[in-house]
Amino acid sequence: MLLVPMKCQVQLFVAGQIIKEEMVCRDYEHAREIALARNPNTHILGVTAVSAFDREIG
Repeated sequence: MLLVPMKCQVQLFVAGQIIKEEMVCRDYEHAREIALARNPNTHILGVTAVSAFDREIG
C-alpha cells in the first residue's frame, strides 16, 4: 500500500481559545496524534484536509 502524505488542519480547543494548526501527515488519525503531541491537554474539535485551493491569498 502506497502512503501519500497529505496536509491537514487540526482545530484544537484550549483555555477558551480555538487554535488552528497545519501539518503534513499520513491520514486524519496521524494528524490527531501529531496535534496532541505538540499541544498536550487540548481537545480536538476537528481535522480537515487542506489543499492549495483552500488557502487564503493575501
